[in-house]
Amino acid sequence: PLEKYNEITKSRVNAEDIKESIRIIKKMNDYEFRTTVSPDLNEQDIIKISELINGAKAYYLQQFIPLKCLDKKYSKKKPYSISQIQSMLEKIKTSFEKCGIRSTSY
Repeated sequence: PLEKYNEITKSRVNAEDIKESIRIIKKMNDYEFRTTVSPDLNEQDIIKISELINGAKAYYLQQFIPLKCLDKKYSKKKPYSISQIQSMLEKIKTSFEKCGIRSTSY
């Protein structure tokens, strides 16, 4: 969610710029939004993100994989299971034309 964006990404970004980017992207013909479900996010965060991009053509939740992390503390964090991500997806999927999970085994 926007209120956690700077903390999680370790960058300073203007929330209004993100909202404007979302508006621009939603006018495109072919696009998708994707969120990597890191351990720093919870179900309520995913719901807030989905509300921010509500009505988008496609939204995917992507499983966090703790390999080759730039911030080494993430290498030790336990990812959500696919079933936990599926539970999150069930709460948001009706807001999008396409909605699913992207995962990679490790």
